[in-house]
Amino acid sequence: MNLGLSTEFGLRDGQVYIIGREGDIQIDSPTVSKQHAEMIVKHRRVYLRDLKSKNGIFLVTDKRLVRLNEGYVNHDQLLMIGKVKCTLRSLLSANFGKSDSRTNGSQASTEL
Repeated sequence: MNLGLSTEFGLRDGQVYIIGREGDIQIDSPTVSKQHAEMIVKHRRVYLRDLKSKNGIFLVTDKRLVRLNEGYVNHDQLLMIGKVKCTLRSLLSANFGKSDSRTNGSQASTEL
């Protein structure tokens, strides 16, 4: 999946995704490594781990950037993956845990 301007996508519980220029979730930016980060979705929570990328992952808090090597990401958290802005949004869906791949707990959106 290649992310463009304001792209949203569903995340399945129990899945592991690679984010990068050549990952499961593709971000086409020269500031994003081929395999930039690993995202693990478990019980409606999202865990991110930087895969030794050149430009890192940053949490944007109070107009500051805080580098994230690994950890859980909160609902509506603004992130920078390389120089690409991303927001993780939780979906509270009655279909959570069922086979509906569009609404299984979380989604992410990006803006360039």
